[in-house]
Amino acid sequence: MHTMGIVNSAIFTALSGNSTLNTYVGGRFSPKVAPGGETVPYITYRYAFGGELNNTPKPAFEIFVDIVGVADTQPKAAVAAGYIRDILKNVLPVFPAASGYQPWGTVRESWPIQNTMEVQGQPFWEVGSTYRFRGYLP
Repeated sequence: MHTMGIVNSAIFTALSGNSTLNTYVGGRFSPKVAPGGETVPYITYRYAFGGELNNTPKPAFEIFVDIVGVADTQPKAAVAAGYIRDILKNVLPVFPAASGYQPWGTVRESWPIQNTMEVQGQPFWEVGSTYRFRGYLP
């Protein structure tokens, strides 16, 4: 399994498994961007940078991912971002067993990401952070 697929799976498992966040966003989680016409709020997570590490004795990766809440107001997007932060804080990701990778760490690298965008004349807010996910083969 490709490392980005491993990380996407871990993010989806962690975030969708939290009943408070899942209820708040109505189960709407999407890698990259939300599908057209998606109701807000929702969560998106997208690759920022990183990849395979070549300075470790065992195969490993370090992937940085922007994870944001998207809503029609900044306060609603910030609530989603707060849930994300609380869920991922001090939690090792659960990588798919088939990947063979073991978790090494999850760290929030930045706060905040705060962007506005407009879709068909409707303003939206993105609020979140960049998170670093690391894994290694035992």
